[in-house]
Amino acid sequence: MYFILAIFTLISSSVSLVYSIQACVTTRNTNAYYTLARSFPIFLLSVCTLINYNNTFLITISIIMIAVHFFDSIVGYIEKDKFKTHGPSLTSVINLVLLFLFIF
Repeated sequence: MYFILAIFTLISSSVSLVYSIQACVTTRNTNAYYTLARSFPIFLLSVCTLINYNNTFLITISIIMIAVHFFDSIVGYIEKDKFKTHGPSLTSVINLVLLFLFIF
């Protein structure tokens, strides 16, 4: 179960990183660079969960990704973009379920 949660968390952080890079390239907006500055370290930490087997570290990174996607879905809702609302919402719920399965 450890590696399932670690891989899903890595995929979640990868998606955030790709969207951040895309926003930086297409808009060159300062906020996009802030999201990249947030997404890149989280992605690197997610990679570390596959290299260093540590339950507490994985739980922490998973909670961070759940929060990131939860707040991303709120932003999508405010922008009235269904894709940006439902995608992150679903990702955060799946990650939360996997986290609960891992813990219990």
